[in-house]
Amino acid sequence: MLTELLQQDSRFVAVLSVGSAHEAREAAERARPDLAILDVMLPDGHGLDLLDEFRRRFPRARVVVLTAHSSVEIAHRAAKLGAHGIVMKGASLGELRMAVDRVLAGGIYHCAATAKLLQSSIANPPRPDPLSRRQRQILQLVARGASSKEIALELGLSEKTVSNHRAAIMRKLGIHDVAGLTRYALREGLVEP
Repeated sequence: MLTELLQQDSRFVAVLSVGSAHEAREAAERARPDLAILDVMLPDGHGLDLLDEFRRRFPRARVVVLTAHSSVEIAHRAAKLGAHGIVMKGASLGELRMAVDRVLAGGIYHCAATAKLLQSSIANPPRPDPLSRRQRQILQLVARGASSKEIALELGLSEKTVSNHRAAIMRKLGIHDVAGLTRYALREGLVEP
C-alpha cells in the first residue's frame, strides 16, 4: 500500500520495496536512495541497526522509521541515530504522506504517539542498551526460536561464538533462560509478538 502511494508520486524516479535488511543493503548500494523508509522489525535484523548503517553510508539520504512498538527506547534510539521521521505502523496513508513530504522538504516528522514518547524520554531518559549490535541480532534470533546451530549458519559464525554471545547476553541482562530472553526481546521491541 505504501509502495503504491509512493509510486504514484512523480518526485520519485524509482520506488523499491524490499523485505529484509540484506535486501535493503543491496538495493541501497545500487540505487543510492534520497529517501529510505525502514521498518524496525526485519526478519534478518533490527531496523535501527540498519538506520545507523544507512546514516553512515548514505549521509544525504533522508530516513523515515516505521514501528509497531510504542516504546520510549525505540523512539529515543531512532531519533538519536538520526531518523528524520518516526511514524507508528497504524498511521493512515495521509499521515505517511505528510511524513514523507516534511522529511523530503528537509524537516523532521514525528507522529503524535512518537512525539509523546520523545517528550517522556526527556524527563526519564532510557537506559543505555547493554547489548552490542551482534548481541541484539543474536537475541532476536533466539527470541524467534532459532537454535545456536541455526544462528551460526545464518550469521556465518561458529556455534562456539554464538554460545559465547548467548552467555554474555544472559549475563548482561541477568536473564538465565530462553523464555526470559524472549520476554525481554518482546518488551524492547526487538521482535514482534
